[in-house]
Amino acid sequence: MKTSTGKATDGSRPGPPWLRWVVGSSIGVALAAAAVWYVYPRYYSPEVEAARVAGYDPPILFETRDLQRKAWRNGTLSPAELARVKTLTGDSNMFIRARAVWALGQVRNPLERSAAIAAVHAKLNDPAWLVRQFALRALKRLKDPELGVVARRMTQDPDENVRELARELLEEDGRR
Repeated sequence: MKTSTGKATDGSRPGPPWLRWVVGSSIGVALAAAAVWYVYPRYYSPEVEAARVAGYDPPILFETRDLQRKAWRNGTLSPAELARVKTLTGDSNMFIRARAVWALGQVRNPLERSAAIAAVHAKLNDPAWLVRQFALRALKRLKDPELGVVARRMTQDPDENVRELARELLEEDGRR
């Protein structure tokens, strides 16, 4: 309710109409920007399109990437995250499996390290050469005591890339 001077008696301050329009427009623009900021990278970015073209599910790609980054930055994963990464090592897409193995190789916590080493050892027989190569690198990073034995065995791998990496690891091991 307004008095004869045009001021509200209930304590509210409506202000001039142009100010309400500016504030309302600003809020609308901020909400639209927040929606784009959320939606674009998850559904329309070039990375999402590349994931779709490559034949894998973008949410799984992003989950794997985020777990990989967390393991790299922190050197540790929660038990639930570690279990999820182990599950992702069995994904049908070799790139997801390779990222998951790489994430396991970043674990520095001694309590998680033995579980990570065991999970990585299981991927040494993966059908994809890329996953086997990442598994060898992960075992090196985890400082697996059996790395020499594993590398010797992997010099007989069907893929040249894996054999070359195994030879490099054996040479490094011999120099120490």
